[in-house]
Amino acid sequence: MRYKKESFGESSFKESSFVSVNERAGRMSSGNQYRDANAWIEALDLILSYSAEYVLPGHTKPLIGRENVEEVLTNFRDAIEYVLNETLQGMNNGLTADELAASIKLPKKFAKLLYLGEFYGGVAWSVRSIFNGYV
Repeated sequence: MRYKKESFGESSFKESSFVSVNERAGRMSSGNQYRDANAWIEALDLILSYSAEYVLPGHTKPLIGRENVEEVLTNFRDAIEYVLNETLQGMNNGLTADELAASIKLPKKFAKLLYLGEFYGGVAWSVRSIFNGYV
């Protein structure tokens, strides 16, 4: 069996300069139940498509300024996508969840960003969650 990213579907939200984010619907690394990483990536892409000047996340400080919103959300999306892609590649190469959790680390460009810190779980938890969600 080969593992690949799955789509969570299209949405029909209107463009807005203000976005409120319910992170419980998508936080991948919260340390509890599985949340589809690809759905979170697509949700971030949707939020990015709004060109919002303000984003009010549920668990962190507000993002203010269109450039800041774009930078932070793009980094979140890219970091989640990196972990998802690395996990799926490892699964396709026959690695176990424990092997993947021990070997997958965020690239330095993401690891150095404080807002991508491992506060409610982390990369290893996310890798195991993706692995179990796909198996």
